[in-house]
Parts: sequence; structure tokens; C-alpha cells
Amino acid sequence: MIDFRDSMLEYLKLEKQYCEEDIKDHQNLSNEEKEEAGYIILNAIIEYHKGCEYSFHVDVNNTKLRPGDKVIVSSDSSRNKFEGTIIENGFENVSMYLSNNLSENEKYNIEISEKVMLDSLINLLSKIQNGAPGERYLEILVNLATPKKVGIGALEYNQVMHFFPEQMYDTQETIYKKAIKRPSIYCIQGPPGTGKTDVLSNLATAYSSNNYEVLIISNTHQAVNNALNKVAEKTDTSNIVKIGEELKATELADSIIRAKTFKEYKSIRKKIKLKNSGDIVGMTLCAAIINLGLQHSGFQPTIVLVDEAGQMPLVQAVAIGTFGSGSVIFIGDDKQMPPIYHEKLAGDPLSVSIFSHLCDLYPEMKDRLNVTFRMNEEITKVVSKEFYEQDGVPLIASDISKNRILKLINVETDNPKIKHILESEDSIIHVNPTNDNTFEDMNTDEAAFVAELISTACKNGMNSQNMAVITPYRRQVKAIREYVRKEMVTDEMPLIDTVERLQGQDVDMIIISFCVSSASYFQANRSFLLNSNRLNVMISRAKKKVVFVASDVVFPYIRCFVN
Repeated sequence: MIDFRDSMLEYLKLEKQYCEEDIKDHQNLSNEEKEEAGYIILNAIIEYHKGCEYSFHVDVNNTKLRPGDKVIVSSDSSRNKFEGTIIENGFENVSMYLSNNLSENEKYNIEISEKVMLDSLINLLSKIQNGAPGERYLEILVNLATPKKVGIGALEYNQVMHFFPEQMYDTQETIYKKAIKRPSIYCIQGPPGTGKTDVLSNLATAYSSNNYEVLIISNTHQAVNNALNKVAEKTDTSNIVKIGEELKATELADSIIRAKTFKEYKSIRKKIKLKNSGDIVGMTLCAAIINLGLQHSGFQPTIVLVDEAGQMPLVQAVAIGTFGSGSVIFIGDDKQMPPIYHEKLAGDPLSVSIFSHLCDLYPEMKDRLNVTFRMNEEITKVVSKEFYEQDGVPLIASDISKNRILKLINVETDNPKIKHILESEDSIIHVNPTNDNTFEDMNTDEAAFVAELISTACKNGMNSQNMAVITPYRRQVKAIREYVRKEMVTDEMPLIDTVERLQGQDVDMIIISFCVSSASYFQANRSFLLNSNRLNVMISRAKKKVVFVASDVVFPYIRCFVN
């Protein structure tokens, strides 16, 4: 057990070293090089501000900033630098919290605040010794202790079944029955549209109603906020609390108590009369490491619910054992977007998600939700066959979603390809509008076609918010947006972005622009373009129709998706 802990500490120290080296390298780049690499946004203009919330218009945004990330804001005319917190990062607009007043007549640079945030985790892991908090959990992770399927304080199903749906599929009922037994660890795999967040919120409410303290954690503020909002929809008898910065990118329900630290929350508890139930507390893993792992706040959850566990690295999730709970339920999907690792550690055996690690180690402690309420039957069958049937559990379209069809009548257009896409009952369609075999990370033929498809769909009755465009490259995102802006018949731009910005959303029609037509460029980038996790997310966001816009170079490799 100690050897396993030490190997993770060594991994984290290497990661810290590599990150610090990267930061030094980035500091030597020119602003133009930083902009191209996605480390800075240049010449941002304030569109509006209200209090501490600022919204900037930007011309070029190659960053991958997420809500909650820190940035440094500066201007060429002043040496002052201000720290901001990202609320929302769009392609042309960036909003953030700033405690300082900015002049609306300036242009600002928004630079990623590159800090290595690993010291707290390293400190916490080094404290896991024989007999210390986290020992038993670590022994389970290294297969030195057998996880229990039933723990002390297990709930009886008949007492809490009213918190679960009245009509359930067999897999749902099985999962609820196992999850309320306080297992040492339990993995719930949730393929696209199968209701992972609903399951999480129902379990949280069931435990809270029995005066059990519940901790909900994830890697991002947005995932935590989504989970807490779903819990708030389910109950008005539980105390729901968010620890950390309030981010308006995903609005928290009014009933949710906000506190920046757990110490602040304990102070709030003393001042207000709280409901007689167990608290449901949500925070990011990073905040939990500090508030629960290192500071010993006095909050000891009965159950920990880990959302988006397929994106949580094993070496970070080791900290969960120090939070004092004897039961941890991991909810995620290792077939969708994986964790992010430093490129120098990508091949390390420890570069896996906690979800994949536990599912491989204890397959008997894993169950899968297998009914999707999002995709229609045709899309579901393709997603099931290509990504989920390998272990013998097919994905099924629910009665709610299976008959969804996107078919427009008498589409007015001179483009036969677009007419076929919009009038066909087929749910997965391929089209190749490219006439040039030299396109790499930007394809103007595809961009123009996608813009015409969107414009035609809108003119014939579709809402632009019911479609989305995904492409692998930021340059293609920009090109498509420029063409769409010229073609649009409405002010509402559909979502056009890379797959990383799409997860967690769904629309009627997904348009995937693969962009590449150069054979040599495709072969050099094939593993990225055809990554199964990314393809799964791209396809499975669609409720009714998927349109593959791909050249003849790409199509042979995606033919399996098209009937």
C-alpha cells in the first residue's frame, strides 16, 4: 500500500516538475505565439459590466478556459494586473468576475494564470500512513482489501423507494438497490443520455432524508453546479450547500446555500435555522482536498458521490479516501471524454481515470445504465454497436426517445445534398462538399456548406438552438462561424465549437465537420481525429440526426457509423 502511495507521489512530483518547466517555456513566448497556442487572449474589449461581472468581446480565442479558471487581466497602457475568475468562455465572448474596476475605453489582454496546483494534493497523500485516514480506501485501490457490497448504515429499499422513479428499467432498479447499501466502492457507468445526474440526485436525496451527510464532488464547478441544481429540483427538505466560488455560467438554484469555504458555511449554519435532514454538500475535488482532507473541517460525509468520474485522474481521486466516508459511489463513463494528463506522462500506467481503474479491478462492483432517453433508435444502435456492446450490454433507446425523427417537408433549396439531409428520415447521413484535397485544419468548402445547411434549416422552420456544429480544430470553428454569420437569417448563432465544449449538451441535429482532406495530414492526425471517446461524445449529443461532413480521405474510416 505504501509503495503504491509512493509511486503516485512520484508521479505527482514529476507532473509538477513538467508543468513548471512548461510555464517557464510559455513565459519566453511572444504574445502572438501565446495567442496561437491558446495561453492568452489579446485586445479584448469590454462589452458590458455589472458589479464585479465583466463581459469581453474577443476577436481570437484559442484558449480552453473553463468556468472557475483563474486569469490575469492587463492592458498595454498600464502595468497593473488583475486576477479574474472565468464565468463563461465563448468563442467571441468571455465573461469573468473581477474585484477591480476596469476602464471601458481600454483594450485588455486575458492571460491564463498558469499555477501548479499540486502541492496540497502531494501534502495530503504523503499523510496517508498505516492507521491514518485514507488507508483502507488506498488498500482497496491497490487490491489489498476487498470492497464490501453492504456497509454499516445501509438503507432499506422499501424505506427510500419513493425517491426513485415509479417506473424503472431493470438496470435502474438494480443500481438503486445496490447504491443504497453503502458499498465501500461502487461504479455506475452512464452512457450518453442515460440519466447519470438523475441517479446521483435521487441517491443524494434518499441518503439526506435519512439524516446522512452527503458529499458531491467533481473536477469542475460546472459539473458540481449541475448536480446540485438537479438535487434542488428533487427536494425541498434537504440542506443543499455549494462550497467554493459561485459561478453564474451554471446558475445555482435560489434554495442552494453558498459559501466560499467550509468554515464560512459552519458560520452560516449557526445563524440560520436549517432543515432537519442530512446536508448535501457540493464542491470540486480541489476544494475538498483543502477543506476536508487537510483542514479537517469536522464534516464527515456518510456517502460520497463522485460525478463525471470518468474524467477524474486516479492520482487525484486517491485523496477521496481521506474525507472520512466509508462509502464512495463513482458515476461516470470511461467511453466518453477521458481525464487530461501531461503529455510526458500520457503513457504512464497511472495515467488512467479512477473510474477505469476501479472497473478493471472490481468488475463485480460496476453496473451500467443501458437505456438512453436522448437518442433515437437509429443513433442509439450505432453508438451501442461501436462503443458499448463489447462487454455484452447493449444500449437501448427508451420509449420516450426511440421514435424521434428530424424530417422537414418541401425544403426550399437549390442544393440537392442539403435537401436530402433535411428531408430524409435517415438519422445518420454522410456528405462530402470538398473539391480540394489539400485542406488541413481549416476547410472553407465544408465551412460554406455547413453555413448553407444551417441557414436552410432555419429558413424552413428549425430553431438554430436545436442544432450544433462540432469540428476538431479551432481554425475551422472560426471559419464556420464566419460563414454562418454571413448566411444566418436569425440573430441566434448555433453552438459551433470543438467537442470539449459540447459535453453535457444535446440538440436535435449534430453536424460534424471533420475538416481534413489532405491524405498526409489525415494520416499524421488520424489517432486524434478518430479517437473513439471523442467520436462517442460527438455523435451521442444528437437526439434526431447526425450529419458527417467529411472528405473522401476521412469517410472510409467512419463508414461504420453510416447505414
